[in-house]
Amino acid sequence: MTAPAVQVEGAREVRRTLKKLGAGTRDMTATHRKVAGMVIGPAQGRMRRRSGDLAGSLKVRASAAKASIVSGLVYAPVQEYGWPARGITPSLALTGTLESLAGSIREVYTRDVTDLVDRLNATG
Repeated sequence: MTAPAVQVEGAREVRRTLKKLGAGTRDMTATHRKVAGMVIGPAQGRMRRRSGDLAGSLKVRASAAKASIVSGLVYAPVQEYGWPARGITPSLALTGTLESLAGSIREVYTRDVTDLVDRLNATG
């Protein structure tokens, strides 16, 4: 089972613009890590709990291109997205948290990209 991806509208244009700004703008790892960090705690609080293993298994992964929240537990996607044939309803803990924080996440990206552009403009 592959995990569904969250698609950000305009992401391709943002990457293209950042690439034009130069090598210094390609690495957004810190921003991606910050955004994933905003999501992981509240999502853990929204998860179903039997033992707490699922919430405790979540890890942030960040690179220059994206942020992810991953779990090594095989049942993590089943809990998030459900399995109707087995009577398991979706919890949407991560998805719901991401949606509820969309405005705050947009603000972080806007602020960090603006800061990056300002720094580049100041250096020349």
